[in-house]
Amino acid sequence: MIRKKGKMELAEWLAAPFVVGIKAAPISYNVVSDAKQSANADIIVEQSQSLKKPEEVTFSQPPTNVPSSVHEKGYLLNEVQQEEQEQANSPTALATNLTDSQHSSCENPSSDVLFELQAENIKYLETCLKAAQEEMKNEKVRRYERKLSDTTDGSTKIKELKDRLKEKNEKIAELEAMTDDIIESEQAFLHTFENGHYRNDIRVTVYELLSMGVGSKKVSKIIRTVLERVAKMKVDRLPKSSIIKYMATEQGMLAKHRAYDAIDTSEDAITLHTDGTSKKGQHFLTYLASTSSGTYALSLDDIHSETSDVMVTQAEEALKGLTNLLL
Repeated sequence: MIRKKGKMELAEWLAAPFVVGIKAAPISYNVVSDAKQSANADIIVEQSQSLKKPEEVTFSQPPTNVPSSVHEKGYLLNEVQQEEQEQANSPTALATNLTDSQHSSCENPSSDVLFELQAENIKYLETCLKAAQEEMKNEKVRRYERKLSDTTDGSTKIKELKDRLKEKNEKIAELEAMTDDIIESEQAFLHTFENGHYRNDIRVTVYELLSMGVGSKKVSKIIRTVLERVAKMKVDRLPKSSIIKYMATEQGMLAKHRAYDAIDTSEDAITLHTDGTSKKGQHFLTYLASTSSGTYALSLDDIHSETSDVMVTQAEEALKGLTNLLL
């Protein structure tokens, strides 16, 4: 005997094999979505409700004239056949068949499932591609910004270096101008005294002026006037008249050296002669020697008179003066 089942019991009874069928399906494929499962469950419940409830089956008693063994076997066989037919027509069997068909369809993935998987893969690849393209775009933007920043920084540095170079060039030009002024001032200023004595060019100038008959008191004035007026130069100190008198003596000694060299190297005969002059009551006598290279003064003395004795004495002293140069 099969019991009658209520609607609630039938729903619970139908839900169990459905869940079993779903679990038996290859869930690892992840192809049956929650929406499909809920739709299938609703279909099964509707089909189960539309089915007729199984009626209670009663079996007649076996005939009395049939042997007990046959009666028992036939009764059992009849009962087994009815139970099998009843189970085949029951909602449970229908639900099981439905879930088995779904299970078999899930075990062999259809083209729709593959299409969905391919679509998902394509979407994922498109997402990755878009992300990569966006990253490449951002990288290009960053690279351009860095390049622009480097260019801007380089332009700024170049401008700063140009400004510094301009300032340095201006300073160099200023220093060059100052140097030129200093050189001009140095050139315009004549140093006459070096290493404790007057420069040789100053001494030679004094000698020449003295040989021209310029007095010792006017030699320095003439030199300064010519340099300041003509050469536009500032002149350092010049020798005083007392120093110029010492220079005159120095000039005489140099003349004696020059005369001695000329006499010693002369190829012709040497002529010795005198020359004298008087000025303001004073008498001056000089001895001269004429050689092949020229005439040179041997002495210049202040004498009181031009007698023969004085002339001989002055000649001896002039010759002694030349011999003393060798000592």
